[in-house]
Amino acid sequence: RVLCEREEGVCHPPTADCDPRATQQLTKQPRKRLRVRQGAVREGARARRAFVVGRRSASRVGGLKAVAMAAEEERPTTAAELADADMVQPWALPLLEAHLAGQVAGAEAAYDSRINTAILRLYAFYPHLLNADVVTALLAKALTTLPEPHFHLVLCQVPASLQETPAVAALTAMEAALQTGHFARFWELAAAPDVRAVVDKTAGFADSVRDFIVLALSITYARADAARVAKALSVDAAWLAAQADARGWTLEAADAGSADAGKTMVVFKKNAYNAPKPRKFKEGMAFGELRGVMDVIASK
Repeated sequence: RVLCEREEGVCHPPTADCDPRATQQLTKQPRKRLRVRQGAVREGARARRAFVVGRRSASRVGGLKAVAMAAEEERPTTAAELADADMVQPWALPLLEAHLAGQVAGAEAAYDSRINTAILRLYAFYPHLLNADVVTALLAKALTTLPEPHFHLVLCQVPASLQETPAVAALTAMEAALQTGHFARFWELAAAPDVRAVVDKTAGFADSVRDFIVLALSITYARADAARVAKALSVDAAWLAAQADARGWTLEAADAGSADAGKTMVVFKKNAYNAPKPRKFKEGMAFGELRGVMDVIASK
């Protein structure tokens, strides 16, 4: 039999002269070629998609690198800038801790609440970076700012486990002693080994605490026994005499007929709290309101 030689060798439909086996073989060949072409098209599409995705990924990575470089260039370089920017990145912690060390050593001008609060905030975000020595030094420095509330502001952000350590517990007890007027107890606690090293490293610690004690005494008393004042300040009589002129005190002997006869008294500088205030009486009723009462009395 004669094979069909129509278009693409496929009979549409096969004629009676076609060999069915040959027609079947010729019919399979173009389908195979079609599948090959379709496969090539799909491979080409995959290649194009991979190329486009690769370009997009490269562009994205390049953009991220550019953003990272820009952020690196704009990164704050001082502790004050970090505090103003409200930074919560762990790389900022060493710079902030260095600034606190300067405050403790007296190199910085004064206690900086913004920077110190930023340190505690970073410790809260990254507990594994918590440094107990830094927290203890911060509490000791905050104690020198009384009567400002910085000590409790710091203490409320210290983990409970750290508050139970001997040094932090001693500093907390010292603050309570100052606030309640147990000044001799404060100096006993300050001499304990757990806090002695911390206190000695804090520049101006004793002088700052004495300023607070003098403030508390001067708003409570107009005059006080010099020996009791010296004990409250943990100083001697020579120190009181040297500070008298600078602080506006007067040292004088007590009156002979008083309970403190024979003692030296410290007369504090007058202020709005220790100076006596005259009582002012004000009539609560006008004369016209009393007229009726007076008429009743007169009639009897």
